[in-house]
Amino acid sequence: MTTLLETIDHSLKQRPEAIAFQYQGERLRWGELDQAAHALVDELDSQGLHPGDRIACGLSAGLELPVQLLAHLRAGLIHVPVNDRYRDAEIDHLFELTGPAACVGLARRPSPTQAHGVPDDAALILSTSGTTGQPKGVLHTHRSLQAGIGSLTRLWSWSPTDRQVLALPLFHIHGLGIGLLGALMCGVTTELLPRFDAALVCDAMNKGGTVFMGVPTMYVALVEYFETHPEAARSFSNARLCCAGSSALSSDTLRRFEEYTGQRILERYGMSETLITVSNPLNEERREGAIGHPIPGVEVHIEGDSEGELWVRGDTLMHSYWQDPKATSEAMTQGWFRTGDRVRKDDDGYLHHQGRLSVDWIKSGGWRVGARELEVLLEAHPLVREAAVFGVPDSRWGELVAAAVVLNRPLDDADQVLADFIRPQVADYKVIRRWVVVEALPRNALGKVQKRRLLDQI
Repeated sequence: MTTLLETIDHSLKQRPEAIAFQYQGERLRWGELDQAAHALVDELDSQGLHPGDRIACGLSAGLELPVQLLAHLRAGLIHVPVNDRYRDAEIDHLFELTGPAACVGLARRPSPTQAHGVPDDAALILSTSGTTGQPKGVLHTHRSLQAGIGSLTRLWSWSPTDRQVLALPLFHIHGLGIGLLGALMCGVTTELLPRFDAALVCDAMNKGGTVFMGVPTMYVALVEYFETHPEAARSFSNARLCCAGSSALSSDTLRRFEEYTGQRILERYGMSETLITVSNPLNEERREGAIGHPIPGVEVHIEGDSEGELWVRGDTLMHSYWQDPKATSEAMTQGWFRTGDRVRKDDDGYLHHQGRLSVDWIKSGGWRVGARELEVLLEAHPLVREAAVFGVPDSRWGELVAAAVVLNRPLDDADQVLADFIRPQVADYKVIRRWVVVEALPRNALGKVQKRRLLDQI
């Protein structure tokens, strides 16, 4: 079986003079990327880093990131992407969790710790969303990345003739995994944007872009931009693949984007622990409201026959939760990863996402937000006796983060006091947008908080 590095090296050597990545007018050719990554491997070795060491990377979009990622893979280091929207407490936890031996793009001192049971081909640690407290680390290997990203890009027919416009954040599996690593594996020329902006995306796509990946809020913003700049829709005339994931895409946005651009958005499904495991087909029907079929090499099982929890099995699965065998075993059943997502299979075999089984997952603007992480923070405030965090449906963001709190004493501006307390501690997409003060949290006979009953009070 071809390894991940063999796949990437083949791409690098195919067209050494061709543009690999460009960013704000600067260009990096494949041959230059190859040489820079080899030089960085030597530098990392001179620093005393060894295979299996973690290296925390706080770089955002730019030409240095693909060089760093490739060098880390070649050196056998474990790349730990750091969300550039994290605040100090969140970064502190990530460092405590992973114990990086080195940092890049961060004004931090490394905090090396000894790790146990690390596979020889360990490659990447992604952060989960903290649904049961603090986020966990998802460990992927060269093998799982080769299997998952390789299968997906083959399914989507990625090739060196493609030109990708990448405006996604480059620290989770969507932007870093499919976008950046997929480009390295397939030799896809990629224009990196510093942030998502509808005008910037259209300008980049107008230069011959064939692939664009986004989350639903990006497509909403693009459709709104086309309403006032209808000529901008022509920038997608060369596109052959526009895909969406991370949260549900409304039928209205799907229809209006297609009316403006002629492009039918391809929806897919995945998560950090499994990579992208389900996708609508490239050349057959992309069914509205469906996430599609399992990609080649992935098995799915619905616990409950045609509707129920989605289980996934295959080489794309994570190796483990980083240094957490208990959490790993709790998430697995005889080789199946239990996703916690409810799906329905229609008569033609298309899977339809029906939401999370647990209300402790909130999907806002494509971001997964863990309710328990925020509840722990709220309950640390002396004003709060109890707290329940949950999602409120929203047409633009999918869900807004909301909180119901029981106070230790009455306070008229409690929501503002607590918002000011939470805001400096978490990434901006986790900020609580809706508040309600209640005398008691609704509970069932077993004492479990019934969060769905709180929706009526927002």
